[in-house]
Amino acid sequence: MSVIDDDELATYLPLPDAVAPAGPYLLTDVDTGSEFCGVPPEQALVTVRRRGRVPLTIAEGLALVALRPDMLRPNRCFSLLGSRARNQRVPAVWISARAPKLGWCWDRNPHTWLGAASAGARVPAG
Repeated sequence: MSVIDDDELATYLPLPDAVAPAGPYLLTDVDTGSEFCGVPPEQALVTVRRRGRVPLTIAEGLALVALRPDMLRPNRCFSLLGSRARNQRVPAVWISARAPKLGWCWDRNPHTWLGAASAGARVPAG
């Protein structure tokens, strides 16, 4: 389920440093960023980049939840900092009514239950 309507969802694009390789690829060292709970997403993104990590996009976050549902836990959900529209909304995945939900939060609002997902690298497969 998504609280982002289809028209708005189409406006979320990968940040320049979060563009996926052409063709299949793997994410290495995926972390849902629980350490960033309580940190505004725009500040978390600075730290993620400074560490040389890549922020996950909406597509990557949804794939992660589909492949590894255990990584999305109540009160330990995550932002998808690698996708942005031309506004201050940051997409995020959380649990509502015992089901995953795609939504957004403001980039300057900290949430005690919302981390910032990232990966060590995007590695082309093959």
